Amino acid sequence: MIGALIGAAIIGATLGLLGSGGSILTVPILVYLAGHTEKSAVIESLVIVGVIALYGAIRRALAGQVVWKAILWFGPGGIVGGVLGATAGERLPGSVQLLVLGVLMLGASVLMLRRGKKGTHGLADDEQGTPRVRNGGVLALTGLGVGFLTGLAGVGGGFMIVPALVLIGGVPMRMAIGTSLSLIFVSCVSSSSKYLTSSELAAEAPVDWWTVLIFSAIGIGGSIVGAHVSNKLDQATLRKAFGVFVAVLGMWIVADHALGITGSETHATQPGERSTTNGGG
Repeated sequence: MIGALIGAAIIGATLGLLGSGGSILTVPILVYLAGHTEKSAVIESLVIVGVIALYGAIRRALAGQVVWKAILWFGPGGIVGGVLGATAGERLPGSVQLLVLGVLMLGASVLMLRRGKKGTHGLADDEQGTPRVRNGGVLALTGLGVGFLTGLAGVGGGFMIVPALVLIGGVPMRMAIGTSLSLIFVSCVSSSSKYLTSSELAAEAPVDWWTVLIFSAIGIGGSIVGAHVSNKLDQATLRKAFGVFVAVLGMWIVADHALGITGSETHATQPGERSTTNGGG
């Protein structure tokens, strides 16, 4: 379980260093290192990512780095999409959800590697930009799609939200990170609420709240440390290195669940038998 706790710290540190991307590791860490079932890991990831995103969003909002108009356009779609994605996730096998996550990880790695030379997120940082929002309708549809993937695969979606806010909505990069964290929180709340209120999943995919609490706390701590040292490290190199890591992990997940390299039973125990951070089941 030490490996899982280290993974939680990596999630937070990555969010602090790069502003996004770390949350995409939460489900794989819960499945492969903590031994949780795929479906339980998706639900737990949504709660963990939501808590960490809330902390970051509050910090950015207090610094005046959130564009509320963008949230009004993007947010409702994210809420509806999150519920739809979670509804689909209820009916799909957990292995299929993890396969979708693997594909998303490959897409995220491409964005990181292709855009690793500019700005914090691989996009030019417009320091002179003003927090005006354009293409609201397109942003709303984008929010619907991102929310759906959030609910289905248990990811925060920051790697998709930030480019959408900057390239589609015209949000300055310096404001996009805080806005993205706020939107991630909204999508995670709507998605996790749908899962947690499902009586059908109560026995099939129990949530280990002790793990959620520990991962959230370590993730927030890691994000604080990461944010503190982010200005001292080369962002482009970090993003490229993380992109390669995400690509390798994504390929492994896709191969594992599409080709059955290991079989799900080798890395996920049954709900009543799985290991937890406190040693209980």
